[in-house]
Formats: sequence, structure tokens, C-alpha cells
Amino acid sequence: MSVSHVSMNKSGMTSMTTRKKKMTYDEQSIKNSVMAAKMRAYKEWPYQRKAIASLLLRITPGLGTCGVDQWFRLYLDPEMFMPLPIEHKAGVLAHEAWHPTLMHGDRRGNRDPKLWNIACDLFINSMLTRRFLPDWACFPDKYNL
Repeated sequence: MSVSHVSMNKSGMTSMTTRKKKMTYDEQSIKNSVMAAKMRAYKEWPYQRKAIASLLLRITPGLGTCGVDQWFRLYLDPEMFMPLPIEHKAGVLAHEAWHPTLMHGDRRGNRDPKLWNIACDLFINSMLTRRFLPDWACFPDKYNL
């Protein structure tokens, strides 16, 4: 599916225009989906429950991914997140919650930000069950690690 335009209107509707069809996600359906994913993640990773619960949703159309900062603000692109099955949504939230839990932003120092993020992603994903992450996620075995 090829994306050509993403926008959020004043009523909070996020639109994605593709060559095949236009998909629209309203803010409430995004919040409901995130909450359902959090509930699933609590069940799978009870020791990470507080960190996952601390994620503060920031809907970010056009980001193309999910990300988190050291204050647990979760930047989420609905186009990437909403089509995922619930297991992958839960895994993405657990993955993102690990970054601030492990203080990855604070520990980066002068390291290359992109390389540091990949290394951190590989470490986090090695702790998560593969069935909870999309195939395009970074996994150590993809790099013979």
C-alpha cells in the first residue's frame, strides 16, 4: 500500500490517502485501540505494567513509526499502528516502554543517534517474544547476532 498524503483535520480525524482507498481513523478509535493493546501487554508483561501504563499518547500522523521520549510520551502514527493485529500492537507498546525504562535517551551520550536506536531496538526485541512484533522489526538473528 502506497501512502501519498496524511492529514489530521480540526475534528481530530486522521486521514490516509492511498492508491487503493482512503482510510480514516478518528481519535477515539485510536485511543481505544491503544488501551486494548495496553491491556494485552499488561497480561503478557506484568513486570512492565507500570511503564506501559505510563505511556502518554501523542497521535502523530505522518511519522511512519512509533517512538517514545524519556518522559514516556508515545508518538504514534495511526497509519502504522492501527492495521496491526492486537498482539503486535501490544508488542510495540511494550517495546516503546522499554526505551525510557532502560534510560536509552539519557545513556546515548555522543553516540550516533540512529545507530544507538538500532542497537537499543535489537536489545529490547531480544527480550520480547517474536510473535508480538511485526516482521519488519529489528531482530538480532536478522543480523547474525
